[in-house]
Amino acid sequence: MIRPVDCDVHHAVPDLSALFPFLADRWVDYCVESGVDGFDPAFYPVGIPLSARPEARGGSGPPGSDPDTVRAHVLDGPGAGHAILNCLYAVQALHNADWSTALAGALNDWQAACWLAADRRFRASVVVSPHDPHAAADEVERCAATSGFVQVLLLGSSQAPLGQRLHWPIYAAAEAAGLPVAIHPGVAGANPLSPVGWSSHYVEDYAGAALTLQSQLTSVVCEGVLAAHPGLRVVLLESGVTWLPSLIWRLDKNWKALRRGGAVGGPGALADHPGAWAAHRRPLRRPTGGHPGVDGAVPGPDGRRRDAPARQRLPAMAPRRWTCRPVGAAVPRRAHAGAER
Repeated sequence: MIRPVDCDVHHAVPDLSALFPFLADRWVDYCVESGVDGFDPAFYPVGIPLSARPEARGGSGPPGSDPDTVRAHVLDGPGAGHAILNCLYAVQALHNADWSTALAGALNDWQAACWLAADRRFRASVVVSPHDPHAAADEVERCAATSGFVQVLLLGSSQAPLGQRLHWPIYAAAEAAGLPVAIHPGVAGANPLSPVGWSSHYVEDYAGAALTLQSQLTSVVCEGVLAAHPGLRVVLLESGVTWLPSLIWRLDKNWKALRRGGAVGGPGALADHPGAWAAHRRPLRRPTGGHPGVDGAVPGPDGRRRDAPARQRLPAMAPRRWTCRPVGAAVPRRAHAGAER
């Protein structure tokens, strides 16, 4: 039986000190002397019911910080066959590029030692700092040599649009390593989650996250990332899929009038690219926007939230049609030698 893949499990760092064994002494001293107590993400406030399943709460650490608990909730029994871990510990928000880069590397080593080694059904995303793209590219290359890392994680609310050339070293490294780039809502700079400014309520941030990823996808397409890196796969996490047909249609329509304004690839540039993917919470079973219905792998339970995405391919060609691929079609099959229980 083919078991589903939960492609967006948010595990948590139990305490900043858990990263100290993987940090250089200067950065351990820096953390201690500065009185820093952690970088828990504000995108999932602890008190919000949506942030964690009730059974994931309790214990000595934050929800999602214990591999055994996550294994039991996500993988064991009728759960998912594999879980892709996306760590949102907010090291990308630091303005000190050296510190952010060091913490990202420590996070990856911690993931390998404490999660990938705990169960071979876990897979992990490479955390990188966007403030030093060349160092981030080196980190992608380093982690690609460690089995179990299956994609590179970028956050939607970046300091600059993700299509701009300052990010291209990361895309080149991911393409060379055969790893997708996954874009997830979150803060990696001083910009707000909303495209139009700071909101007043959490529900605005969470519901409007798809708007930020629409902006990033537009940037990736119009800046020429997909054209320059034809082997690159881009995955959009926790942002829905129902907005994709209208965005693709609008890009195609406007390209006809504004083709000299910077958009590349011509009509269908996004839809025809083989590496553009989206992840949504549950497979759609009904026609959407005049397209045939999307059918996907049944999602497994998420260790920290009540939802779990299934990955779908974007429309492939004109006439626009939604097609389905298994989750594993976007993520490479990178086995590792971790223990299995």
